[in-house]
Amino acid sequence: MRTILGVEVEIREQHKENDKKDFEEKCRLEADVIVTAVVLGFIGTRYHLNQPCRFDHEHPSPELYENWDEVDVGKRKMKPEKEEEFLAEYQAFQHVMSAMSFVLDKSKPGMGAFLSDSQSLEWAPGALITGRAGGQMLEADERHRKMQMDKSREKATVVTKNPLSLARKGSDSLYLGKGAYTGMIDDPVNDQILIQRTKRVLDKTDERWKPGAGASDKPWGLIVALDSERNNTHLASLDKGGLGPLHDDCANYKDGERIGYIHGMISAINKSISAGPWCTPYELATGKETTKMASCFACTTYMYANGYPPSSTHLGQGASWVPPKFDLKSAEKEDASMPDYFTYSVKDSLFKRWNWDIHHYLDLGSKYLSNAIKATTEENEKFRDAGLGMEAINYVNNDHQGSVKKLCEALKTIKERADIGEIGGNLFLDALTVHDSDWKRVRRTLQPVYDYYDDKKGARRLKDEIAAGNILVK
Repeated sequence: MRTILGVEVEIREQHKENDKKDFEEKCRLEADVIVTAVVLGFIGTRYHLNQPCRFDHEHPSPELYENWDEVDVGKRKMKPEKEEEFLAEYQAFQHVMSAMSFVLDKSKPGMGAFLSDSQSLEWAPGALITGRAGGQMLEADERHRKMQMDKSREKATVVTKNPLSLARKGSDSLYLGKGAYTGMIDDPVNDQILIQRTKRVLDKTDERWKPGAGASDKPWGLIVALDSERNNTHLASLDKGGLGPLHDDCANYKDGERIGYIHGMISAINKSISAGPWCTPYELATGKETTKMASCFACTTYMYANGYPPSSTHLGQGASWVPPKFDLKSAEKEDASMPDYFTYSVKDSLFKRWNWDIHHYLDLGSKYLSNAIKATTEENEKFRDAGLGMEAINYVNNDHQGSVKKLCEALKTIKERADIGEIGGNLFLDALTVHDSDWKRVRRTLQPVYDYYDDKKGARRLKDEIAAGNILVK
């Protein structure tokens, strides 16, 4: 089998289990580095354009509370064990942000200070994530925009208050499980409407990574969200709020096919552009299992590439995320057609612009990682020459440094091809088929720097933030 960056891993029959674990670990390391490079390159781009750059951590879900009051925060009380978990994760996220700032400063002093963090807006029934046309120079909180049209607001109310009324066969059906974001638009001119759940697609693009036969016993990239009975809730029927069964073609999965997921916001952007430049795209958190009021990082890159930066961005999962592009087929059994706004020629120009952006993010971010590796060597040489008896830490995890080198080599090869604009984003898409939260990938890649910040001072900083009211937990 072959990893994302082309490392061949032999699967020997007598050592099949260990060899497969070795393959999965190599893929994870490469995915860590690729995503980290894209994130760092994205930050560097915002810095050079003097555009605000902020990643948000979400509020605790209402399900984590013993007592929940929608209006009076003072009456809320989190479950003690859940509060402890939430605060630990929040602090870990802060350390990741600090680690990225530290590494960015190794390339250009002062760049790290440009990166900021916050909490996304608190979830409430009907709360929307906005893609703000031309909002790149606005602070994230200023990008929110209320729906203007009565018809749009009425549809949003139906999605919010009576989602099961739309739980039926057809393109308007809603997904209500984990990660349930519904794409919508506000069209103040022609009053066009969109209600689009996450769309699963089958991607057979030849340029994409093919891990090889035996890499998985299910379609590569399939998201598995298990309930208490170990059933994949994503495959539940539409009338129960699931995504429904996969198309029969997916049962014939071979090593060259993969499942991808087009998120609601991306559908809304494609629909907005095809409906008119006056339209605003939105995502609405549907049901009660999804309360994160921020766009995933993968969606964010597409939103910036096409002029609709989000009102909030998180570094959670964008598992098997794909944008609308050529050669995608519906992976849905009960909704086998592709929406018209995925077949319009507009998708090609949007996809190409996104590809170029991702290629440049990768190129820039890989340089930042290489500079950080080089900085460790140079600083240790200075310490030795000065006889100080000090040693600099590895700013990039030693386990990941080989993957950084391979990524740089792969990008050099891409630059020599004439179709760079067609393939620039494939490495990123391939990395997203190895599922994990993006901030955890960054943490592992920059683990030594993360560990530097992960000390008892961190707990004190967290306590001060809560006391100042900057982090809302109760």
